[in-house]
Amino acid sequence: MPRLIAALDADILVPILACDFLLTAFDLGLYEPIVSTEAIVEVERNLIADFPHLGPRHPPSAGRSNARGTRRQHH
Repeated sequence: MPRLIAALDADILVPILACDFLLTAFDLGLYEPIVSTEAIVEVERNLIADFPHLGPRHPPSAGRSNARGTRRQHH
């Protein structure tokens, strides 16, 4: 049986439901995804734009430690 190949663009990888569906289909061996380096860079840029608090300049642990520190100072 011929193996299906799909070129995935950033526009299909950013919505989490579409991405999850496609990655699950890949895990099940239904197709072989091909993603360019440019698409990965665009996905990263879009995710950081949509969720700036998760970007490389703002690691999740920094926000939590700041919040804890602030609470301690007020008590």
